Amino acid sequence: MSMETSVLHAYLDGALASQEHEEIQQAIQRDEALRQQRDEVEAQRDFVEDRLALLTQEDIPLPSTQRQLTRLYDALAAEERTPTKPTASTTQTFQSWGGWGLAAMMGVLLMFSIGPKWLTFDRHPNKIAKSGLKPEVVSFRMYYNRPGDEPSQNKTRNVREVKADVSLHEGDLVQFRYKLSQPAYGMIVSINQRGEAFSFVPFQGKKSVYLDKTEGYLPGNSSLELDDYVGAERFFMVLSSKPFTYRTLAQQIKRCWRQAGRDVRQCQTLSRRWSFETLLIKKTKKTQP
Repeated sequence: MSMETSVLHAYLDGALASQEHEEIQQAIQRDEALRQQRDEVEAQRDFVEDRLALLTQEDIPLPSTQRQLTRLYDALAAEERTPTKPTASTTQTFQSWGGWGLAAMMGVLLMFSIGPKWLTFDRHPNKIAKSGLKPEVVSFRMYYNRPGDEPSQNKTRNVREVKADVSLHEGDLVQFRYKLSQPAYGMIVSINQRGEAFSFVPFQGKKSVYLDKTEGYLPGNSSLELDDYVGAERFFMVLSSKPFTYRTLAQQIKRCWRQAGRDVRQCQTLSRRWSFETLLIKKTKKTQP
C-alpha cells in the first residue's frame, strides 16, 4: 500500500482535518509499507531543510520551497514514466529558456557541493568527538528561583527543581541543568499551547551553541525570567554533532505540535536525526497576597 506524496507532506505539516489526520495516522501504524514511505518522506524533508539551513541562515519559513521541490520530484517521476517526443513548439520553447534553466541548476549544484567550505558556521573541528557515536542528552532538568523568596543556605544557587506538581509564575527565574554523553552542538527551545516557539539557549539565538562541557548549567552563571504566558509549555533540549539553526529546529517542533493536535502535552517526538530530551511545565497567574 502506498500514499500520494502530497498527502504525506500535508500530514507531516499538520495541515489536514483532524479526522483525516487520525485516519492516516492509524493507517501508518497498521501498514509497514506506509511507515517506510513516511520515513523516506521525512528523510527527504530533513535533507532539504539541512541544505537550505546551510545556504540561507536567515530566520524565514520555507514550506513553499518544500512544496515546490515536491512538485518537481513528482513531475520528474511522471515524465520518466510517460516520456513524450517533443514537438516543434516545445522544442522552440525549450531553446528559449533551457540555457538559463541549465545555468541555474548548475549554480544550485555548485552551492550544494562547495557551500560548507565557505560558510561561516563555527564548526570546532578539533572538538567534535571522532568516535562516530551520536551525542545523547543523559539528563535535562529545570530549576527555578522565585523573587522575594527567603534566601537558602546555598548562597551560590538559590534554586529548586521544577517537579510535576510545581506551578511557575511570571517573573520566576529559571535555569537548566544538563548532562551529555559527549560534547555537541545544542539548543533549548520552548513551545506553548498557542504554537509559539522561543529560543531560551542561546537566548533569542538563531544558531546552535557548542557545549564543550558534558555537564553543567545553562545559561552559565545567569538565569532567565519567565514571561506572562499562562498555560502548559514544553521545553526541548536538542543536540547534534553538526551546527544547526533555530529556524530548522523550530519548524520541527511546530510540526510535532501540529501532529499532536496542537497540544504541547502530547508533543514529545522529533525527527530521528535529533537527540533530545523534553520536559513539560505549567504556568499559572500569581495569587494576590
